[in-house]
Amino acid sequence: MDQPTPLPINNSNTNSSSSNSNIQNHARYQGVHKHSRRHHHHHHPPRIGPPRAQTEEEEFLEAHNKVRIQLGLPPFEWDPEIAGYALMWANKRQFDCGMLHSYGPFGENLFWGLRHHWTPTDIVNSWISEAEFYDPTSNQCDPQRDCGHYTQVIWRDTIKVGCARITCGFGLGLLAVCSYDPPGNYEGENPLISYNDPPPDVPTDTTPE
Repeated sequence: MDQPTPLPINNSNTNSSSSNSNIQNHARYQGVHKHSRRHHHHHHPPRIGPPRAQTEEEEFLEAHNKVRIQLGLPPFEWDPEIAGYALMWANKRQFDCGMLHSYGPFGENLFWGLRHHWTPTDIVNSWISEAEFYDPTSNQCDPQRDCGHYTQVIWRDTIKVGCARITCGFGLGLLAVCSYDPPGNYEGENPLISYNDPPPDVPTDTTPE
């Protein structure tokens, strides 16, 4: 394993008004109504602080849903319990940063990077980059490459996700786990097709009474 390379693995301007403009407008007003002593208040826009930074949960969720929305798929929901499961499993591998699956009840994507700069968006995008190795026509991956992380991200019938990202001990790097419910990547099934939709109505020759 080439450690410097991240290794994924898969289970299944502030607004301001011009002071010169304000002065000119005020002078013009006084010129027309030179006997008026009405005081004029200048309204300034409210101060707007810096935007709130995204939480890690929000960033993981947005990165997943960006590609799903592009494909016309329903967006994921964030599930705290599933995220707790992902964190539990990541913590179990903190001592070795091992890329091992939990083989639990959820679908699972793993990511490892030797350095600690990988953001949730970086991590999810590393899985999405496998799209070039997936052929939707044949529903097959390139025989020499993996695309299972991508197909789990876009699995239509998966509706919930939860993720965790930890720093491993002994300078071993960063480990991320995302868990998915229901799991995807069932053999022989197409990730873009829903297998939970009811079958279409079958026309009959009979007329209802």
